[in-house]
Amino acid sequence: MDGNDHMGISWFFCRSVPTALFLSLLSVGLPAAVTWERVELHRDAKPADEIITFDFPFTVTGHAVRFLPTDIPCGCAFAESDRQTYQPGDHGIFTVRMLVEDRVGQQDLEITTHTDDPDKPNQLLKLTAHLPALLQFSKKIVTWDKTTGVGTQHVICT
Repeated sequence: MDGNDHMGISWFFCRSVPTALFLSLLSVGLPAAVTWERVELHRDAKPADEIITFDFPFTVTGHAVRFLPTDIPCGCAFAESDRQTYQPGDHGIFTVRMLVEDRVGQQDLEITTHTDDPDKPNQLLKLTAHLPALLQFSKKIVTWDKTTGVGTQHVICT
């Protein structure tokens, strides 16, 4: 062995071991994570609104994440992500649409999203909608007494 052989071994060791360590870390993979910009939204509906839309932006870090079917506790809403699978660094929007129908007042809804992320597969999203009444009556029931005869009753509609 001449004096330069140890330099070759040292050079090989210094270059190969860090590279092998780096490659082994890549093969382990990073945990998936969906980072939500917000998990609670409030909306004020207009009288003409038939659907209220809630957009929940998010970013994916770690490895790819796939969205699974969502739990919605009523038939008053439906939800979807802008696509099903996201790669690390991807930005997405999870959209919930609430049907107004004949509802009025404050409406609260909790929806649970599901992904294939083993570390945090579920995320609870909270929605609050304030739905205005189209008409309000000063009296809900108007009655007349048959014994006293016909009289005048006033109902104010706003």
